[in-house]
Amino acid sequence: YLLTQFEFAESGRFVMNNWAVTMLIGQTLLAAPVTAIFGLSITALQVMVAVLSAAALVTTYAVIRQVLPIAWSAFAVLTLAVSPVFGPSAVSFMTDVPALFFMSLSLLAGIWAISGPRVKWYRLFLSALFALIAFTFRDYAIVASVAVIIVGILAHREKETRGALVG
Repeated sequence: YLLTQFEFAESGRFVMNNWAVTMLIGQTLLAAPVTAIFGLSITALQVMVAVLSAAALVTTYAVIRQVLPIAWSAFAVLTLAVSPVFGPSAVSFMTDVPALFFMSLSLLAGIWAISGPRVKWYRLFLSALFALIAFTFRDYAIVASVAVIIVGILAHREKETRGALVG
């Protein structure tokens, strides 16, 4: 990922190496200002992801808090934070943490969109936008938007609202 980022910083071109064949568009564009300011600094990029890691934990807590009490929500996020995957990813230049951050934003906006008697369409659009951004980091992240639509359909029994969610 670093090689792709550094090539983009120097030439403005996306050049995928054999390792980085996954979607790096979001990661490369998000990191572009960092490399423009700090140059080809691995440390600066790792700090960027560390900041996103903290934001991902806060956003994930906000999502979990929608359905669990404070203590259980804190426990769930603490479990994520100390997991053997999150810790090393939090100080790397891997795409998993930014994808988690934008997926959590998508889910949070989606929960707010479908809560209540009527769908809040601007929040549903925002949820889809965050899922699309997450998708530019990791392709699997699009499932956040799919989950919101499915739960919205199940939660809203009115025919016209349910029909609008589908098409």
